[in-house]
Amino acid sequence: MLKFDKLKIKTNVGYIKNLCNKSFEIKAKDGVVREYCYYKQEPYLLFIKVDNTNYELIIEFTSKILQEDCINLINRENIKQCFENINKLGICDIDVEKIINDSTVLKCDVTKDIEINIPIKNIISQITSSIKNYNKWKPKRYRNEGMALEKVVKTKRYKSRMVIYDKHKELKHKDNNLFLLSLRNRYRVMNYFKNKLRFELNVNSMAQIRDLLKIENNGLSAVLNSKTNPIRFVLESILDTKAKTFHSTEWKDYIKELVLRDNDFNIEKVEAKIRSMVTKNTSVRRKLEPYKELLDKINMTDNNSIDVLALVA
Repeated sequence: MLKFDKLKIKTNVGYIKNLCNKSFEIKAKDGVVREYCYYKQEPYLLFIKVDNTNYELIIEFTSKILQEDCINLINRENIKQCFENINKLGICDIDVEKIINDSTVLKCDVTKDIEINIPIKNIISQITSSIKNYNKWKPKRYRNEGMALEKVVKTKRYKSRMVIYDKHKELKHKDNNLFLLSLRNRYRVMNYFKNKLRFELNVNSMAQIRDLLKIENNGLSAVLNSKTNPIRFVLESILDTKAKTFHSTEWKDYIKELVLRDNDFNIEKVEAKIRSMVTKNTSVRRKLEPYKELLDKINMTDNNSIDVLALVA
């Protein structure tokens, strides 16, 4: 079942009523109200825009609107609870059933939380060293030891970003203080996220939602019921799973590593190359020994490597 940390939807303006004027910013022109806007970032993100000109209702929210149940993220089983919690705020009344059945998803953050027992820096290091094309995907630092992978494209519909970080540490950031204080049992939430690594895929165009989720339309129901694994799909396009995870830290090893790479890490090919370039009196065995030692070290590192794709399967 797909889960999301954030959803932005568009629906019929007729599905909202009883707006609290004190809570909404009113935008009028020539005495006619064009828009009502509600926006807050703390204790969680909630954006509501009533667009009377285009007869649209825009709602954007994060999984924190579920309060303690944010540990489950947004999914098809709790989407009703998300909208019911908006109604509980007392700022408006939205028709929950109609919105669920008649909404278009504009943006979403597909999210997967994974329990790990290895340091996140090891996973980040392996991902960084396994990127197929650094001109296509740029790794960047994200909140201390996390990372963001950004796709380098000119066209917005193809733009993509994945962030990978320690969710427990992120919750401790001062930006989340008000959210934690708003919970009846914040310790339940904090304890749940211990040793949780979050993979979050930001999907910011309708075309990309359809492409990554393999759906024909952007209806809320279609999005929530998608049976694909877009996080794994994107990682498969980023990572070279056959790449060696070992990287030399000394110049003398680096030179030997280049020779091994040039010969597909095949010691027989290295031996053949040596024989073709040295005199008959040269001891090939002695020349080959340092390459064997380094290859053993590389293979040992690879045997202890982390299967990132298996983590998000």
